[in-house]
Amino acid sequence: MRDDAIEPATAAARSIARFIAYACAGASFGVSLGACLVALISLDDLQSDFINPHDCARRVNRATRVEVVAHVLGAAFTLVSGHWVAFAVNAPLMWWHWER
Repeated sequence: MRDDAIEPATAAARSIARFIAYACAGASFGVSLGACLVALISLDDLQSDFINPHDCARRVNRATRVEVVAHVLGAAFTLVSGHWVAFAVNAPLMWWHWER
């Protein structure tokens, strides 16, 4: 009888941990998307001649580093949360980041 009382609590704790990991993955992918937008806005400012090329390169390089780290963290969180398909979908992009 004692094992029956522990099992639902363990399953609930496991579900909560997976939900937290998946929520962290979503937040990480949101940060990655934000970094992409920062780079895009910087390139648009360069095209409109609002900033010089050196400042644009510095902003884009910083945003790219943030994007790569956030994407790897997001993919790791999806792997921890048990969403194997989401990790498999993100694996080619992580490989592209690694090779670049």
